[in-house]
Amino acid sequence: QTSTLMAPLTTPVLDELLQLHTERLVLRPLALEDADPMYKLLQEREIAYNTVSIPFPYEKGMAESFIRTTIEVLKKDAMNTSALNLAIRLKSNDTFMGAMCFDKIVAAENKNNVLVGDTAAAAADSVEPERWDIWLGKPYWGHGYCTEVAQELVRFGLLGVLNLDMVEARHYSRNVVSGNVMTKIGLKHIHHLPKHINKWGVLEDVEGYAISQKEFVEGVLLLGEAGFGGSALTRYE
Repeated sequence: QTSTLMAPLTTPVLDELLQLHTERLVLRPLALEDADPMYKLLQEREIAYNTVSIPFPYEKGMAESFIRTTIEVLKKDAMNTSALNLAIRLKSNDTFMGAMCFDKIVAAENKNNVLVGDTAAAAADSVEPERWDIWLGKPYWGHGYCTEVAQELVRFGLLGVLNLDMVEARHYSRNVVSGNVMTKIGLKHIHHLPKHINKWGVLEDVEGYAISQKEFVEGVLLLGEAGFGGSALTRYE
């Protein structure tokens, strides 16, 4: 679907970010039509508990307010926006499933050429200035969709117009599912950060993962894109 956000977004980075495709999913800018399904999906406390900044309880009107803000930010200064929020929609029937965010993508492009992120149907809070976050509604857990989205973000960061040297991602140590997602898409565990994040009054341990552009390219050349966390559906299960 064409969004009214498309007109002012003309740089190569933002143009590519406007709509990303995987085998089963489409990632495109959030629109007001996403507000109602977003509100309904975010009634699950577990999503807020495991994501960066989603409040709980998630009250009526919060989704629309958030989406309006993201639209206004892009309209005012699309070339220097600090974050781009994309809806995750099922390609077969255009169902809204969740959302993801490239946070401070401009900074990520220029600071050490590294994109730092938090991932999975659950993700860790981060004090870093660059990250990518993913959340999915609970009905869509367990089908490999988060892996599919995360793989596309890694591909975009390393081989897309960003051309980053490395992509990093983190998750709460208690969230084993997130670690499995990162391992599936080829990231390697690089550190354990004890009591690193204060989440709702609890100091949480955090795990860090990373993959370099060189490692990603070598993996694709060796195993093929499908074999190295690519488009084969078996990779997402």
